[in-house]
Amino acid sequence: MQPRLAALLVACAVGTTALVASGAGAATFYVRISGDDANDGRTAARAFRTISRAAEVALGRRPHTIHVGAGRYQEGNINPGGSGRPGEPLAFVADWDGSRTGDAGAVLVDASGFQNGFRISSRPWVAINGFVIRGATEAGIDVKSGSDRTTVANCTIFSNGSRGIRVRDSTGVLVFNNLVYANRGTGIDFGGEIEGASEGAAINNTVYANDLDGIRIEAVVPLQAMTILNNVVTDNSGVGLNLKEGSTTDFIGQWNLVSGNASGDYNTTGVARGELDLAGPPLFVAPAGTDGTLGGTGHQDDDFRLRQVSAGEGSDSPAVDASALPVKQLSLQGASTRTDGTPDSGNTDLGFHLQSKADLVSGPGAPIERRLKGLRRRASQCERKTEKARTDRERGRGVCFQTGARKRLAHRCGPVVEAVCG
Repeated sequence: MQPRLAALLVACAVGTTALVASGAGAATFYVRISGDDANDGRTAARAFRTISRAAEVALGRRPHTIHVGAGRYQEGNINPGGSGRPGEPLAFVADWDGSRTGDAGAVLVDASGFQNGFRISSRPWVAINGFVIRGATEAGIDVKSGSDRTTVANCTIFSNGSRGIRVRDSTGVLVFNNLVYANRGTGIDFGGEIEGASEGAAINNTVYANDLDGIRIEAVVPLQAMTILNNVVTDNSGVGLNLKEGSTTDFIGQWNLVSGNASGDYNTTGVARGELDLAGPPLFVAPAGTDGTLGGTGHQDDDFRLRQVSAGEGSDSPAVDASALPVKQLSLQGASTRTDGTPDSGNTDLGFHLQSKADLVSGPGAPIERRLKGLRRRASQCERKTEKARTDRERGRGVCFQTGARKRLAHRCGPVVEAVCG
């Protein structure tokens, strides 16, 4: 993990496929602070100057990739000219390690004066990966109007005028491993008036100190098969996990740490705390940094890594190793929540990880729909088994009183099982 949120704020990597501005194939484009929009953008030496210019020329339904070098880009409302295709997104990739552009460091979209940083509208299969986004008058990232299967991954989104991430009328949108904090509205908001945002998923996000809800699901048409796993949702001014009554069916939500939200941690008419959810302070290292200011222009020292005794802190965050889902299953190998940068391993830590490039969509592996079905199946099974263990314990029987069975259940469903058994 990077020593400070400045490095932490860098990670948001998206797709991995190659592209072409015209013709049948896909092309790769480059954007750098030292570039020029008069260039063709086809190599790092001939990079564009703005992300918007690269978005304009990424035409057709092809898995183009746009690599963006470090620096501050004063632009917004970015929407590609084309879209991706199933399993091969059109990808905006923040090159925070400099491996593609030669420019390492945070890739900041300063959207001051624009409604959004990225506004993905009527563009399915798009990925936004690794960006730092601040200053939009409305949502930092807005995904809407049939932008199905879009992915927002590894981004840091803060100090925007309304929501952090807004999803409207777009099916199967994945919000994975983002840090969303200090926005003037809800952190992550799924909904819609026409098609809704069914099959949406929020996995391994940290959602902190937003002015309204943490994660919100509300729609005119009930959203189906929504998935909320492994998130840290704390200290928001509204409800932590706010599922409006009647807004979703077949909801799966487990292994979330939801705590300290001013208007309650759950909207109990829409959803109750999951059997495997946690409570309590997340024990971040220093969210407001050494300057005591959260977000804004002094965001570089905001530190959302998790305290861990083995990394030199005096206590362990309850989010450490709290999920039953293994790191490999979520493609978070090499990513870290620790101050010493040691990669996460074994059971996945909850919330945002630094140094991740994975988006769960690009590259080899099972299709995202199949992966999500597997995650939902395991969460549902563990919920039922843990609920039964709790009920049986109250009656003085069951796995809680059987050492071997108890260990097997904890291995399958996570350390919360030990708390359930007492």
